[in-house]
Amino acid sequence: MKEYPEMHQNTHTIMNDNKRIDRGEERHGRINKAFILQLPCHVVIEILCKLPMKALGKCRCVCKAWRDLFLDPHFTESHFSRAHTCLLAQSNSSRYADSRTLCLIEFGVSRIDAVMNIRQSNLPKFGIELVNSCNGLVCMQKNGRLYLSNPTMGGEHLTLPVATEDLSIPFVCGFGCSQKGNQYKVIQIFNQLSFHDKWVAKICTVSSGTWRCLGDVPHPFLYRSVGIYLNGFLHWLLDYPQSSELIYAFDLESEKFQPVPPPPTFSMYPGGNICWLNLGVMEGHLCISCFKVDIVCPDIDIWVMKDYGVGKSWTRDLVIKHPREGWWDPYGFQLIKVLKNGGVLLLCYFSPFVYNPATETFRKAQIEGIKSQIEAIVHVPSFVSLKSVLGEEILMEEDCHQVQAAPSLLGQPSITMLIQ
Repeated sequence: MKEYPEMHQNTHTIMNDNKRIDRGEERHGRINKAFILQLPCHVVIEILCKLPMKALGKCRCVCKAWRDLFLDPHFTESHFSRAHTCLLAQSNSSRYADSRTLCLIEFGVSRIDAVMNIRQSNLPKFGIELVNSCNGLVCMQKNGRLYLSNPTMGGEHLTLPVATEDLSIPFVCGFGCSQKGNQYKVIQIFNQLSFHDKWVAKICTVSSGTWRCLGDVPHPFLYRSVGIYLNGFLHWLLDYPQSSELIYAFDLESEKFQPVPPPPTFSMYPGGNICWLNLGVMEGHLCISCFKVDIVCPDIDIWVMKDYGVGKSWTRDLVIKHPREGWWDPYGFQLIKVLKNGGVLLLCYFSPFVYNPATETFRKAQIEGIKSQIEAIVHVPSFVSLKSVLGEEILMEEDCHQVQAAPSLLGQPSITMLIQ
C-alpha cells in the first residue's frame, strides 16, 4: 500500500478536526461515528480512489473533513493517477437548447455504468461547444470566446479574453499542458481573410490571461478542427496534405510546430484515394482513422502510433467493418474509446454506437438521460481546482472580476472567475 509520510497541511487539519469532533461527542455521550470515519487518512484516500465518480460525489458530502480531503493535493494527485477514462457528452442541439448541462459517462466491463448530469449555471445558456480535455480540465468555446472548467467541481469556470476582436474569422483551437513547466495553455489559429492560405497562431498561458502572437502557421489545418492533446503536444490534420506531411504537432513547451510522420498508407495511395477522417488517442497512443474513397462500402482502418514520433511504429490495430446499413456514413465517423470488453465506442453523425470486432456487429448505445444526438470528448475526471492552476496571487489581482458563485455538483460552493 502506498505510504503518505508527509501529508499536506490540510490533511493535518482534517485529522485535528476529527479529534475535536471525537472529544465533543465524548462529552455529550454520542460516540456514534461510523468506523470508516475513524480510519487513518491515507487509508481513506486509498479507499476513495477506488470508487467511481458517481459514488465519490456522494462521499464528498459526508462531512466537512472529507470535503476538505477532496481538495488536498495528495488526494487529487493520487485519484487522478488512477482515474478511468470517461466520456463527457453534450446534446448536439446545444446551439438551440440549453448547453450548460454536460453528462459524465463511466464505462463498465459490459455496459455503460453511470451518468452524472453536470449543470454549469454560470456559462452562457446557448451555443457552448466542447473543445478538448486535459488533466481533468475542459476547454469550451462560443464564437471564439474560450472557457475553462472542471465539470467535477460544479460551477467553477474561467472565461478567457478574446484573442481577436473579429470573432467571425475562421479558426482552429486547442488546450493542453506543457510537460516540463506544467503550464496550461490555449492556442487559436486564425485564417487571415485577406490571404486565403495564410494562417496566424496566438497563444495564451492560462495563469497570465494574455495572448501572444506566434506568427504564421506552416500549413493550413482543417477548418474548425480541435487539437488532440497527448503528452504535451497538440495535433492537427492538414487541410491539404502535402507530399510527405499529413499531421502537425504543436509543442506546448517550446511553442513550436513540427510534422509528425504519417502512416505508411499515406505514401502508398497518392492522388487522394484515402480519406483521412480524424485524429484521436487510443489507449495512450496517437491514432488516425481513414478509408479508401474508391470502394463502394469502405471499411474504416484505425492506425496507431506505438512509439511516438517514429514513423515505422504505425500499425493498423483495428478495422471497423462497413455494416451495409442506411444509417452508416464513414464521413460521420468518430472513434471515442475502446471499452474494457474489447468493444469500440464510436459516433456516427453524433449518434453513439458500440462496435464488436469479434462479431463485426454494431448496436446503438443506450445512455441514460441522453435522448438526442450528442457531441462528446474523451475526459479523465479530476478534483483539481482552477485555483491551483491560476495561483492564489492571480485571484487577488484587480483585473480578475469576481462573479456570483454557482452551487457545486459535489456539495460545495465554488468560484467563477473572468479575466479581462
